[in-house]
Amino acid sequence: MAGCHDLIKKLSAYADGELDENLCADLKRHLEGCADCRLMLDHITMTVRLCREGKCQELPPALQQRFEAVLAERWRKKFGQP
Repeated sequence: MAGCHDLIKKLSAYADGELDENLCADLKRHLEGCADCRLMLDHITMTVRLCREGKCQELPPALQQRFEAVLAERWRKKFGQP
């Protein structure tokens, strides 16, 4: 059976039900004994669920300003002044 490194690449497909039966069975067995991969799968599953729900959350104003400043700075570094 593959190790964590190989299976981590397939966790998203597993969460979406897109793996073939054999690989899915291997991954299930691995998850039974690997708390780290189970935690990663839980995070992927939660992220997908939150994205599908599409709930928009307002950022606090200070965080919004900081976020926009970081994005603007990265834009300038990569593409120059707008």
